[in-house]
Amino acid sequence: MRGSVLTRLITIAVVCLAIFLSKKLSSPYAAKPGRPITSADYTVDKALLLGYSSISKSAVEMSSKFTLLEADSEMKQFLTQSAQALSTAPSYVTMQIKQVFVKILQKVFGWSRPDARGFMGVGTLYVASEEQFNTVLKQSLKDSNNKFNLMLDIGSGTGTETMKLSSLLNVNANNVLCLESSKPLQKRLQSRGFTTDDSIPVDASFSFVSLLNVLDRTDDPHGLLESAISATEVGGTILMAAVLPFKGIVHGEFGSKRRPIKGLRINSSRAQSFELGATRFVDAIVTEHQELELVSWSRLPYLSSGDTKRTHYTLDMAVMAWRVKEKNEQKKITKEVDDRDTTTVDDTTTVTSTVTSTVTTEVNACKGKKDDKIYGFLAATMGKEGVEKWGDVLDAGAGASSMCWLLRQGDMVDKITEVTAAFDGTYGSNKLLKFTEGVEKVTIEAGNWRDESFLKGTIYDVVVADYLLGAVELHWPHGADGMMDRLVYAVKVGGYLLISGLEPYEMVLDRTNDDDRLVLDIEAIGESAAFIAGESTYREIPQSWVLRQLKRFEFRVVETKQFDMRLTVAGLMKQIDYAKSVSREIGDVSLRKAYLNRVSVLEKELKKWKGRRKGGEFWGAKNYAMVVQRMK
Repeated sequence: MRGSVLTRLITIAVVCLAIFLSKKLSSPYAAKPGRPITSADYTVDKALLLGYSSISKSAVEMSSKFTLLEADSEMKQFLTQSAQALSTAPSYVTMQIKQVFVKILQKVFGWSRPDARGFMGVGTLYVASEEQFNTVLKQSLKDSNNKFNLMLDIGSGTGTETMKLSSLLNVNANNVLCLESSKPLQKRLQSRGFTTDDSIPVDASFSFVSLLNVLDRTDDPHGLLESAISATEVGGTILMAAVLPFKGIVHGEFGSKRRPIKGLRINSSRAQSFELGATRFVDAIVTEHQELELVSWSRLPYLSSGDTKRTHYTLDMAVMAWRVKEKNEQKKITKEVDDRDTTTVDDTTTVTSTVTSTVTTEVNACKGKKDDKIYGFLAATMGKEGVEKWGDVLDAGAGASSMCWLLRQGDMVDKITEVTAAFDGTYGSNKLLKFTEGVEKVTIEAGNWRDESFLKGTIYDVVVADYLLGAVELHWPHGADGMMDRLVYAVKVGGYLLISGLEPYEMVLDRTNDDDRLVLDIEAIGESAAFIAGESTYREIPQSWVLRQLKRFEFRVVETKQFDMRLTVAGLMKQIDYAKSVSREIGDVSLRKAYLNRVSVLEKELKKWKGRRKGGEFWGAKNYAMVVQRMK
């Protein structure tokens, strides 16, 4: 054992010496200058911000509560010191050695990248000066009469920003609790006089809580923020800093990194402007945490000291002061009997909320609805199979139409489990719960199929995937094949899988035909604009692809059928409206104008198209449906 440890240490020493000597002999002893900091790093385009008011409930408020900051002497001093630390041969070589040890701590000893860099003093982070913090917190300080008794700093790191805030708030170090998971960094914080812990104490009550660039580095940002709110007294302040557009990355052992398990329910990874990223971030916060009120916010550059490549690095960042205006001791998405969890569901995430009703009544939302040809085909095919009882049914992609159709099967269906990937919206769990209030046999599950633990191990007599495969792209990018795996394994042996979908337009329409070309162009402009604006879109899956996937499993194809699909001017006009909406989100002004102009041209062409076609109808598109049975 001693021999192996000694061998490892000798190997490390040799590697360090080799790298040190090679760098010393070949290095130019100079890092390139980092990007210059300008006034643009502090400003926002309020006109652009207000332009997002049609798609953001927070845009107007954010415009009025923005506080403009500017570069100050403390920030300039940080940049100067960062550059000077790499300006001489000894300091430059010292940085090279530090970087080698950062890699050793990760690869050999299993440290995370932030822990290793923080311990070695590489990439020191800078959020704001004490004066800048004072400006952002001006109203909060006034509201509290400059009295903050206890302070909690979540994700303190080395404690440099913690010291600025405790000094500004006049909170003694003994009354500051630092939450930091890294043991080496905890020791550094303790050396500064702070108390450390790796969890928030039960029944804690702080007047000030800070989360500086933490939410994008945790597996459950909403859960962490909920804990922070619970630990903050009513009227207290929560200070957040976040790099925008927001993108979660969790660093793990041995220098690994991955996406969070549970996301922030935000779609801004491809947002084209800081303003759009900011509105989406605030919308995500206030939607999930209505007890928070935005007090003030500013834009700043998030700085990191340099390395052997650059003298410093910078990212766009927002610092926001929030007030806790109330407390929700128990959050519920409805009046449930069984509440398993109530977290968020989005393109990175995952959990469930189960709600079961207790009284049987007629579902008002289903009154007047009739089965269409596809539902009729599916039911008739099940009848031909001699299936008299459908038993326990999973509607894997819930919608009012499929739910009502299943309810109309009456006593043939014992239980219906409706799955939705959202809490709000037309097909969100909140709306579906209102639809089914008092219906015993219906259970609503809000979750994301990409999460392997979601409904893991549950199987059903019948599984319905009604236009689900095309919609899965909204919540599970490129997840159609994974979705098929989840569907087939949710069916009992001998049970049935009912699938419906839309054939992609480009597979059934002919671009050389004027009518077909117009339909294809309208679809294409909306999808491309959505992609540029950072919005998720549908990706329709053809019937042939589904059948090929089913060949991988022991499924018998009972029957398949295609149906002519009626496209109307009204329906196509909705696609035009959608294209307008997502085009307005494009950050680049010239590109946004170009897209809106193209949409306008297509809109005019569509109106002419209506005039030359009686009734404004078009029958070129196709839907499909199939019934398959699991044999083994």
